[in-house]
This record gives sequence, C-alpha cells and structure tokens, in this order.
Amino acid sequence: FGGQDWATLYDALDPLAWTPKLFFCGFICFTYIALLNTVTAVFIKCAFMRLEQDREFVVQQELDDKRDYLKTVATIFRQLDPNDTGIVEFPQLAEHLQNPKISAY
Repeated sequence: FGGQDWATLYDALDPLAWTPKLFFCGFICFTYIALLNTVTAVFIKCAFMRLEQDREFVVQQELDDKRDYLKTVATIFRQLDPNDTGIVEFPQLAEHLQNPKISAY
C-alpha cells in the first residue's frame, strides 16, 4: 500500500546504539498487539451481538410454548366443565383422567 518496510526502517537505525533499535522493536510489538487487540474486540462484539439475538429467540420460543400450553390446558378445563359453572367436580375429573390425552396434562 505504499508504506515502508519495517526492515528498511530498522536498517536506518544502524549508525545508532542498540537502545533505539530495542525501542523500535518494542514499538513494532506494541503496534501488532494493538492491532490484534482491535481485531479481537470486533470479533467478540459480533459474537456477543449474535448471542444476544439467539437469547432473545430462545426466550420468545419459551414464551410461545408456554402460551400454547396454557391454551391447551384452558381447552381441557372447558371440556371438564361442560355446564360452564366454573367448577370441576372430582367425579368429572376422575372420569376425564381416564383419557390419556387429558391425563398427560
């Protein structure tokens, strides 16, 4: 991309003592670590966003399942109380529990 090579810049430090070369190598290491840290942060952020969407999906599925279960139970209680009195007596319950579809609930 038109930039300088690290080795060329390091060779330009030849006339100097070893300390500027050491600091230059430290700068290169710091730059790589910072770049990797940034890339990792973006990757983790995307993963958390996806996880949050999956969590919302699972919660919505659980709520839908609970709503379906409550509808089924309401239907069963309407069948147990054909007179719409709002009271289910034990003999009616015992009779309907013989049905495997009702006793499953």
